[in-house]
Amino acid sequence: MILYGKAMNQKIENLLNVSLSATRKELENSESLSTGFNWRDDTWEIIVKYSGTLENIRKKYNVYIRELLYNYAIIVTDKNTIELISQEVNIDYIEKPKSIYFQLERAKSAACANNVRAGNKNIVNKDGTNGSDVNGNAGSMNDDISNAYNGTYLSGKGVIVAVIDTGIDILSEEFRKSDGSTRILNIYDQTQQTEYNEEDINAYLNKAIVNKDNTYNGRSIQIPGADNTQHGTNVAVIACGRSGVAYEADIIAVKMGYSYNNQFPRTTSLMDAIDYVIRRAVEYEKPVAINISYGFNYGDHDGNTLLERYINDVAAGYKCSICIGSGNEADKAVHYGNIIKQGQTDTVEISVSEYEHSIDIQIWKYYWDVYRIMLAGPDGVQFNITGQGYINRFRILDTDIISLLGEPSPYNLYQEIYINLQPSNDYITPGIWKIIIYGESIRQGVYNIWLPSSQSLNTATGFLKPVPYDTITIPATATGCISVGAYNSYTGAYASFSGRGKGVWNKDIRYTYNNGDNNAAVNYIDAGIKPDILAPGVDIKIRKQTAYETDIVSVTGTSYAVPFVTGGAALLMQWGIVMGNDRYMYGEKLKAYLRRGARPLGIEMHAAAPNPVTGYGRICIADSMPV
Repeated sequence: MILYGKAMNQKIENLLNVSLSATRKELENSESLSTGFNWRDDTWEIIVKYSGTLENIRKKYNVYIRELLYNYAIIVTDKNTIELISQEVNIDYIEKPKSIYFQLERAKSAACANNVRAGNKNIVNKDGTNGSDVNGNAGSMNDDISNAYNGTYLSGKGVIVAVIDTGIDILSEEFRKSDGSTRILNIYDQTQQTEYNEEDINAYLNKAIVNKDNTYNGRSIQIPGADNTQHGTNVAVIACGRSGVAYEADIIAVKMGYSYNNQFPRTTSLMDAIDYVIRRAVEYEKPVAINISYGFNYGDHDGNTLLERYINDVAAGYKCSICIGSGNEADKAVHYGNIIKQGQTDTVEISVSEYEHSIDIQIWKYYWDVYRIMLAGPDGVQFNITGQGYINRFRILDTDIISLLGEPSPYNLYQEIYINLQPSNDYITPGIWKIIIYGESIRQGVYNIWLPSSQSLNTATGFLKPVPYDTITIPATATGCISVGAYNSYTGAYASFSGRGKGVWNKDIRYTYNNGDNNAAVNYIDAGIKPDILAPGVDIKIRKQTAYETDIVSVTGTSYAVPFVTGGAALLMQWGIVMGNDRYMYGEKLKAYLRRGARPLGIEMHAAAPNPVTGYGRICIADSMPV
């Protein structure tokens, strides 16, 4: 039996409509539905796009408002007030936060750490040999650029590198000046809602150094922006550490805040962090390269969420470059896509493992294509997903289902079919679940289905026949950012986990790259192709040095490919903006130079660029410099 709920609010995104209609038990069962909900006071955190001013809303409803750049804001209020706020004429659209996942995985062998330190033309160690030395250090990137540009010396000086991540280790000598003081201008710790300036950091730093530990006068020192996971620190070492790319750049670090209900940060935290960084960069009158090493799967992956639009506005509005990892989802079973004709049926099988607590399924299609969509449980019982604009509830075995056949929004011409599986008792019924899609009235017939990020699922849960294309995580899908994939600099092969862009994945069509083949099903000569570029991301050797010890760690993932590009962007900004050679060396212009200077991997099947696997090729800063 299908139970129909109330019609959805058109100014509120689908997922937020479902969340606001959910019972407390449904919220408890679903991390995606409850993200942004504060259990302590029954309030919601929401993202709004508005026109004019929010003063009327602040006065009328007495709500917390954090105004961001370019008419975006974060509001905290109760459920009933959200409905009232949505009716205000100056509110354009409302979304809920999503959990974002740090790309923590895959520490394997094949050192390619500093081999490309901003994309050297030639890798030469100080002893004249090629490759890396025993400490994982490559030869001088700066020598290479100096030789190519008649003595030009690039180090990132005069540019800010901002790392929005898990914090930063201020004790590391990687982030010190020659006199021992910090290169970190500011730390914004969202977990404590505390800001530290350079003077504060040096004071903490001196206390810690004097005592050779984190105590002072017998008391423990709370280190600003303490990085418990080291993810942010490792990223910062590559981008702007002494042994990294932009080794004289100033640094701003933001330690991401976490959701009320889980260990993951929220998209609202990211928007707040970007706003903070840009405002500080304006204050310092310096260009900034921003590093973002995480993402999520909820959305059409075509740049239409408010977060992606916000990133686009920021990237176009100030002297900055925003570099974002493409994610590690390509070899996970979290995406399926197909093209069907009118009268055809596609049966999509999803394996749900034991002990799975909640799963979101998103189907995105063109609104003008009409499908009949059914969900079948492991017992074969089918339910039609019907009632456009209405939230539906039904049960299959021990699994409760919430569905919504959505409508286009003012910011999106796609239609979303949202399905949430959650347990009626302890866990979702395991087995093979099926989505049956029948083409009733088809003009284009393209659709995509995404599951949540693999980091939120059991390893055995996923599509039985996954498609590796369209696996770039959001917000690397924002058109205004530089999206960065990973490759193995030892083998010259792309990393199998690295998120891929749009491809032709119909089972009857053999995928062809845009290499002059007139029979290719899709033309990829497109300024918005993703990823933009690749950087080393397999077994990166990072030197971690403090006043007391030096250690070499190995890391893998697109998280660690991004900072090569972020640091490289800082070098280009130094040459262009700081040194006065090109005052407009940021945003899309900088991206264009990186694309032009990129080199093919040298593998025949991926030599033709651009393509949705390798983008425009592997980063080479020396070749990206203007001629």
